[in-house]
Amino acid sequence: MNNRGITIVDYGSGNIGSLYNMFKYIGAEVHVVSDADKIPKDTALVLPGVGHFGRAAEKLEKSGLAKAVLEHADAGGALLGICVGMQLLFQNSSEGDVPGLGLLKGKVCHFDRDRFAERLPLPHVGWGYTDPTNSIGSRLMQNMPRRPRFYFVHSYHAVCANKADAILESTYGYRFTSAVSHANVTGLQFHPEKSHTFGMTLLRNWIKCIND
Repeated sequence: MNNRGITIVDYGSGNIGSLYNMFKYIGAEVHVVSDADKIPKDTALVLPGVGHFGRAAEKLEKSGLAKAVLEHADAGGALLGICVGMQLLFQNSSEGDVPGLGLLKGKVCHFDRDRFAERLPLPHVGWGYTDPTNSIGSRLMQNMPRRPRFYFVHSYHAVCANKADAILESTYGYRFTSAVSHANVTGLQFHPEKSHTFGMTLLRNWIKCIND
């Protein structure tokens, strides 16, 4: 279903199996790569991530894959970050003092409990409604109900320096950015691989967008 193939970057921090199975299920040609020299040419990269931002950033750097991801994005290659993988696209996070990749301007911040109207548990775990904020977000949400739900597991969220980079929003205590996009780089705070038919449809839409 896709022209260029999908390569999942395995740097030791991510739900690789579920992502791989989801891409296979929707008919994508997908590979998992842990060696920068084995990344296929003319591929789209997927950067997963779970857990602590700082530790994930350190693993990505030590694996040698950070440089490969940056070179791929700088050359115009499609890149999708998921959960902490999305957060790594930014310049930094309040979770640790290790810098991110800096592909998107902005930072990642802990949910501000002072802004909650009621006491809510953190991390935010569960289903959340998601709304597009611009035409790019709307393209990712094609062929879905008006307010689809996606599965979240996080205590931190992105704050974009460029408002146009925020393409989807959700609510947990307050409105926050749940997906971002700038040129060839896209990020999802939620887990499409755990979001059933909504996640499948969104990944299909992403593949269609990068191949148009």
